[in-house]
Amino acid sequence: MQEEIDRVLGRRRKPGFEDKTNLHYTMAVLNEVERINSVVPTNVPHCCVKDTMFGGFFIPKGTLISMNFRSFGYDPKYWKNPEEFKPERFLNADGQYTRPSIM
Repeated sequence: MQEEIDRVLGRRRKPGFEDKTNLHYTMAVLNEVERINSVVPTNVPHCCVKDTMFGGFFIPKGTLISMNFRSFGYDPKYWKNPEEFKPERFLNADGQYTRPSIM
């Protein structure tokens, strides 16, 4: 990661948002860190606005709903060997950063 930052930015300035498109490996590492241990383990709770069926479960109107991001990050349905730290999950065959639609 440091090698990529030095190569793309040099050592004279800090990275900024405008550099994201050129820091492919760095972005992959940051996404892998977030996948393994999200800084926000759950999202902001949402309120069900009407009685709903979801995944075979009845959710009554007014129920607070929150997603557990940590369980998603370790789900083998979405990630091969989810317990392994592999930033390469977020790089395509050309080494370009790619964010899966499931994130």
